[in-house]
Amino acid sequence: MNIQIEEIGTLMEQLENSVPQDVFHNLQQRLGVLQQTISSLTIQVDNLQNKLSAVEAENERLRNEVEQLHQHESVVAQLREENQRLQERIQELQNNQPQQDGQGISDGKVFGINAEVGIVCFWRENADIDLHVKDMSSGVECYYNRKQTSFGKLNEDIQSRTASDDDRFELFYQEHPIPGKYEVSLVFFDGQSNRAIVEGYFIMHPGRRNQIKIPYRDIVLTPNGKRPIVIGILTVSNNSINFQQY
Repeated sequence: MNIQIEEIGTLMEQLENSVPQDVFHNLQQRLGVLQQTISSLTIQVDNLQNKLSAVEAENERLRNEVEQLHQHESVVAQLREENQRLQERIQELQNNQPQQDGQGISDGKVFGINAEVGIVCFWRENADIDLHVKDMSSGVECYYNRKQTSFGKLNEDIQSRTASDDDRFELFYQEHPIPGKYEVSLVFFDGQSNRAIVEGYFIMHPGRRNQIKIPYRDIVLTPNGKRPIVIGILTVSNNSINFQQY
């Protein structure tokens, strides 16, 4: 527009002596108004450019803040993940720290046997008491004639006892938890005594901080033709055990 105004000014100079004066003065007035309008528009454009520059600078500052915020959130997320891993590791170490309960359980073992799940029974009378554990899903039974099965093992078949045999017991155990339901029964097989009182408990994660130990009520057995006496159902999962005593 400024260039066009200069060109119009040149034409006006050429027209000054070739057109009537009133027409020339009218053209001069209109040219003056146009020049003022251009000056006003120029000032407005400068103001808008200054505002635009300020807005662009503010946008750049906000973009930098958003980028820093994203970086901060990423660091916080990493710290949270690391903290979770540390907490899990601490819990794992605590769970694996041995305990001593004074009943033959320490260092993650049941009476010296590495096992995650165990069924312990013992008695003081001179009698042959047999522990039977049956997997209710397959019907397979673990006992003195089948000490090793796919779901557990029997450590020893105690056929007699003396006064010095206080540390002898029968133990069914799983080296690692095998989830399922197991029928637990006892048999008075033979003996010099006319009855036996069987004590015991169920154990999971022996000697650890997450140990689960469930004693069962004393079972009084008498010679009954070697018939099994079912004492209850043991339910095993990967992380817990539960016993329903009959």
